[in-house]
Amino acid sequence: MEGTVINKFSTVIDAPVHTFISSGALAILCSINSLYVLNPSTGEVVALQGGSSFYTVGFGYLPRSNEYKIIHLYFIPSTGDAKMGSEILTLRDGEGITRDSWRQIGTCRHIISTSDCLCLNGIVFWEVSKEIVSFDLEKEEYKVYGYPMCDFTKYTSMALTGFQGTLSVVGISAETSAMDVWLMMDCNSGAWTMGYRVDLFCFDADIIISSDDYSGDILISTKQKDVIKYSIENLTSTKINFSGAIEPYRKPCLYHGSLFSLHKII
Repeated sequence: MEGTVINKFSTVIDAPVHTFISSGALAILCSINSLYVLNPSTGEVVALQGGSSFYTVGFGYLPRSNEYKIIHLYFIPSTGDAKMGSEILTLRDGEGITRDSWRQIGTCRHIISTSDCLCLNGIVFWEVSKEIVSFDLEKEEYKVYGYPMCDFTKYTSMALTGFQGTLSVVGISAETSAMDVWLMMDCNSGAWTMGYRVDLFCFDADIIISSDDYSGDILISTKQKDVIKYSIENLTSTKINFSGAIEPYRKPCLYHGSLFSLHKII
């Protein structure tokens, strides 16, 4: 927690990266025409070329089957309907990845223009125009939830995260230096409750780092590019000082160490 770099590796990317998301032990990077899957623990990197641009993706982990799934959404030309095509790729330990691994799974009737997503309990969530579109990785079905009923204008930053295994919306207000945490109490009805309000007066908070763990902590990235681990229950904070340790970053990701292999084991 002192910000000491314990591992560092490099890989060549064919174009600027616009997406960096993680789930469990793996992470994915997306450029315009390529998608890269990486395991930070082993340094493995696998590049995938796509038939269309990787502008919108989702990524998640299924603990029961020890599988990862990547969802790629793309616009369907000349359909006249507001919907997106979608395909999925399944990653299994030691089986390798090829371009032919993609399979079509039908359409999504909602326009998702962001790849910032959260996977929680085997379900991937995207925030779309104050709605939340979800994709169940096991059932391979889409669903839509409403946002909490609140005054969105008072928040300078809002993000999805997992708090104690519950889908949560976190809003940061620069005016009041407060962080509000909304918890989804019922996934069937989509009911929300205002769970916590935290004073962030001593932090210059910038964004929330999505987390899929079951702790009572929220990770906050500050404008000074430090990371704060804040315990909601204990009202305590721990600063992870990255200054001087790594180059300035755009957005950090959380992952869990694993020897999950991206290459085919013979």
